[in-house]
Amino acid sequence: MMACPTLRPYQQRDLAAVREAMRQYRSVLLVSPTGSGKGTLYTFIVHGVTSRGKRVVFLVNRRNLVHDMSQRLDRLGIEHGVIMSDDPRRKPHLSVHVASIDTIHRREDTPPADLLILDEAHFAVSDTWKKVIDRYPNAKLLLGTATPVRLDGRGLGEIADYMVQGSSVRELIALGYLVPSVVFRPKGAPDLSGVAKTAGEFNKKQLAEVCDKPKLVGDVVEQWKRLASDRKTVAFGVSQHHASEIAEKFRCAGVPCAYVDADTPDAERERVWREFDHGSLPIVANVGLVAYGWDHPCCSCIIGARATASEGLWRQMLGRASRPHRRKTNFYVLDHFDNTGRLNAFFEDDIQWSLEGKAIQHSGNESVLSITTCRRCFATFRTGVTACPYCLAPIPKFERRIDTARGELEEYREEQKQAAIEQWQQEQREDTRRAKFEEYRQIARMRGYKPNWPMVRFKIVFGHWPPKEWMRSA
Repeated sequence: MMACPTLRPYQQRDLAAVREAMRQYRSVLLVSPTGSGKGTLYTFIVHGVTSRGKRVVFLVNRRNLVHDMSQRLDRLGIEHGVIMSDDPRRKPHLSVHVASIDTIHRREDTPPADLLILDEAHFAVSDTWKKVIDRYPNAKLLLGTATPVRLDGRGLGEIADYMVQGSSVRELIALGYLVPSVVFRPKGAPDLSGVAKTAGEFNKKQLAEVCDKPKLVGDVVEQWKRLASDRKTVAFGVSQHHASEIAEKFRCAGVPCAYVDADTPDAERERVWREFDHGSLPIVANVGLVAYGWDHPCCSCIIGARATASEGLWRQMLGRASRPHRRKTNFYVLDHFDNTGRLNAFFEDDIQWSLEGKAIQHSGNESVLSITTCRRCFATFRTGVTACPYCLAPIPKFERRIDTARGELEEYREEQKQAAIEQWQQEQREDTRRAKFEEYRQIARMRGYKPNWPMVRFKIVFGHWPPKEWMRSA
């Protein structure tokens, strides 16, 4: 018997949109922010499919995510098997199975399925994932991700016939289902000019040589103690050595800090998370583990101790601390390598994604992020406003970015982000607004959204409702 939780209104809307799309298309992509509850939607869909006598295989890209989804299904009373070497939960006779992509790829015999659910679907155009999908030519596909963008530029339209885009981060913050970010950036970011790129991402070995230096690792500890010592924190390193060095530096400074990676035994990892959630462990340093599928709402700070060229990876990292928790009103981003500025990517950006693999629009963002520092109060904000949004001091036209010493972080204030958005909104001409409204109407028709969706989307982006005559001309 399924112990059904109550779906939030936006989840009910997304669930209805997914079900309608799956009636018409073989392969449907659901795009919804980290923390929006995609896992809950998956379980509702699984229940609906199996109640009609159909079979489901749920595929994830990491071993720890197999355990996570199995626990979700357990909580909802959905009987299922787990396909993993020497796992006692293997139950071939059941109609629902959870497994990792690598496990299914290696096996000669695969469980039958009428529906494949693939989480973290931005990986799904890789050769391994495609080979697994090809084993199920008659199955329907449901793919889910928060970031349908890849460094190689390939779009998920290679495997998805239709995309359902759920609520935006900004909308979920306004509804209280996510919390906003407070970003602290370096006054002088480390030089990455000598770091080459491999397949679009910074070369791991060369990047580690830049990140894994005693001075930079020491800055990570000092800035956390200065800004976020009362916050549960997860730190992202670039290599095992780098992340373990971060943990060791914290411990040497008298701050308990654990280190985990993909090779950490399951029992040890579970102990670390229990201590993090309920005990006296304030920080966990990791490499290659926490960026995807990690759900610990008590976390209210992330340390970006590494650089990345991937907007998708950066947004996944940001999402780890975005879930609400008791007395939690925001989360801190200690962005030591200025990924925010380099990628022009704030957590709150309102993005219209595409199956072609890139963001169509970052509402309120400039194509290149330019930063101004106020000479009176030293606040930092996006260039373009005529007065400091923090102290209202006039900004001279010749104001330039101020270069200061490396190491200390300064804040991108919420007021500064909002002021930059409002400034952009005010600068948009009527013909631009009208064209964008028509674009939203076209998207709504193509995707079968409710009639008021274009108006709501317009208000989120431009800060006001479209004129009534535009709506009457629909």
